[in-house]
Amino acid sequence: MNIKSLAKSDLNLIVVFQVLMDERNVTRAAEKIHISQPAMSKALNRLRELFDDPLFTRTAYGIVPTPKAQELYKHVPEVMGRIDRMINPADFEPHSYSGKFRIACGDQVGNLVARLFFEAHELGGNMRFEQISIQSNYIEELRSGHLDFAIHTLNKVPEDFIAESLRQVSVKVAMRKSHPLGGKKSLSIKDFIKYPHVRLTHPEGRRVVDLMLAAKNLRRNILLVTEFSHIARNALLKTDCLQVVGEPLFEISEPDNELHLADLPKALWVSPVEVKLLQHLRTHHSNAHTWLKDRILELMR
Repeated sequence: MNIKSLAKSDLNLIVVFQVLMDERNVTRAAEKIHISQPAMSKALNRLRELFDDPLFTRTAYGIVPTPKAQELYKHVPEVMGRIDRMINPADFEPHSYSGKFRIACGDQVGNLVARLFFEAHELGGNMRFEQISIQSNYIEELRSGHLDFAIHTLNKVPEDFIAESLRQVSVKVAMRKSHPLGGKKSLSIKDFIKYPHVRLTHPEGRRVVDLMLAAKNLRRNILLVTEFSHIARNALLKTDCLQVVGEPLFEISEPDNELHLADLPKALWVSPVEVKLLQHLRTHHSNAHTWLKDRILELMR
């Protein structure tokens, strides 16, 4: 591709060329694209310079294309069709989309991504998904295009981002139903630090609890730290460990009937956390991203 040559060319001349080929009359061609006949004649002269060929000869019956014009015209419908599709894209059709979406989220939202995949698969086509864990650089990954969406808590949204609220999440304490504290609706601080804990690595809200405990010269005994919620859940079911969690747990499924949720001690109360769907402004006008965002919002809400 010769960028310098293209930069010097007026691509509007291709429109003029197509209309002249279709009408075979300078006056009718000018009327069709709403310009004057002198302006059309000037455009024809520029076309002749661009292609170094007369392109048309005048006859009593109108203009007749030269062999070079006829050869050039073979490429015009395809070129103009592609340009038209770029400027006026068709409505998004998920069954014909073959691109990939990368979504960053905690694995508690794993069922959401699975549901999106199942829906896309039922529609046919070849839409692909990749779920990755939330990392500390997820904002830059969204900016750079390495991520399409992130589902996370974020108090201050950057100006170049769009954030949609998904739900408010209350902070609770999870344990197995047969736990010695399993019958309590709320816990005391003594209860809270008496038993060992499991902690997920990524949620910032859980660390607030530790800061409040430290202010009281207290600390909890964290025996397991993991980024995978299913590992944390298994630990709860098989031990007397506790876990600070968000409720509802983001699963797009039935409630977990094997776990009991109790309120935090009043002295450790944490305000509900707002979970957001984040995307960069770069993707705001993408029909594919708009379709997927609408599906995520419908499933999460």
